[in-house]
Amino acid sequence: MRASGQGCVRSVFSTPLSSLPGLRRSQTAALRIAGYHRRHIHWISSGTLLARAARAHRAPTTKFQAGARPASVAARRSSSGEATPSNRSTDPTMASSPRVLVFGTGSVGAVYAWILAQAVTPSNVYCICRSNYTVASTKGFTINSTIFGQNLVLKPNVSHSVDEAVSLLPPGEKFDYVVVTAKAIPSTPSIAEQLRPAIGPKTIVALIQNGIGVEEPYATLYPDNPLLSCVVYLPATQVSQGVIVHREIDLLQIGTYPSDSPTHQSAAESFSTLLKSGGGATEVHSDIQPQRFSKLLVNAAWNPICALSLSRDVEFLHSSPPDISLNLIKSVMLEISQIAQACGYSNINADTVEFQINRAKVRELPGVEPSMLADAKVHARMEVDAIVGNAVRLAESKGVETPLLRGIYALVKALDLSFAREREGKFVGSENGDLNGKNKT
Repeated sequence: MRASGQGCVRSVFSTPLSSLPGLRRSQTAALRIAGYHRRHIHWISSGTLLARAARAHRAPTTKFQAGARPASVAARRSSSGEATPSNRSTDPTMASSPRVLVFGTGSVGAVYAWILAQAVTPSNVYCICRSNYTVASTKGFTINSTIFGQNLVLKPNVSHSVDEAVSLLPPGEKFDYVVVTAKAIPSTPSIAEQLRPAIGPKTIVALIQNGIGVEEPYATLYPDNPLLSCVVYLPATQVSQGVIVHREIDLLQIGTYPSDSPTHQSAAESFSTLLKSGGGATEVHSDIQPQRFSKLLVNAAWNPICALSLSRDVEFLHSSPPDISLNLIKSVMLEISQIAQACGYSNINADTVEFQINRAKVRELPGVEPSMLADAKVHARMEVDAIVGNAVRLAESKGVETPLLRGIYALVKALDLSFAREREGKFVGSENGDLNGKNKT
């Protein structure tokens, strides 16, 4: 059975976690917690001070494995850029190659499907698609990446449902890996429930999703399966159905859930190795929750505020004097850091907040478009609860006051429900609010 969780996020559902030791220097802490190293600093900021700080305080690599890009990845593409089967495709033992199901093959999912296809060949990659199903099932995916190359064509097995994907396997077989890259949005049935036909006793489940507390539904349904919680830094956009633009960085931080599950540590290592063999960059962490909190610090502040203001991050900073706009962002980030500290993660602190604030301050107009802003522009569903609501609930469970975060949650939740009313043509809401997480929109 799965070991009882020590992660603080799980304290909302079960038990608290132990504290992590502090890092010695504040800038090292900020850089390390953010998960960046010198090869990634160009993405963090073009500011010379931050780049110099990164060089001076580059974090040690003893607690994780950083992925390298094998030169063989480029050799797997034809001159036209189409992804062709790797050397393993001619291996007589191909039947033993892992079969991977990618659930939610949008922009991020398509890029990881391509990476995985370089490791196990496209014939062993199965993608669940919804809105882009017609294009993906007939033409595949086209990826234009500043890292991997231009006009990369991937033609995996494409299905509209999990049942359909499972039907393509030999009778009685399940997937070796199930990789969830869909947005963390409540649904009926839940994503975890939809995946049941694909998951066998040895299936490794990897969650590449934003937010905090997203792992628990999977841990509840599949207590004996290795469950990997992943934090992704991969700016990608589906500019048209099946066409993906990817820029600047790819980094996947991987850890087991719960963190005190040593029997599943090998699953984290094997998933990391698989991605690296396909050209991806990875880190394996003994406890992934600090990395989740570090990204939440940014997401829970910028995402809802940019969605509510219909402004990119730098546009919002320039919309009013710094003591108003900048102070609001900073104050929300500080509330998130207080939640993290209440969970025992003392390294998520004011220095971390200052580092993240500086990242936005040195950007040029118009700045970055967070995912919630992109969704709000087209009145699509937003990851309100995974990113903001779960943080509010976690704060309540730890006795942390978060007045700004609560107010923002109420506003962005109402905005999300208004989009749902437009789509469904009827009232959608919750008579008791949704701090109990009962809304399904």
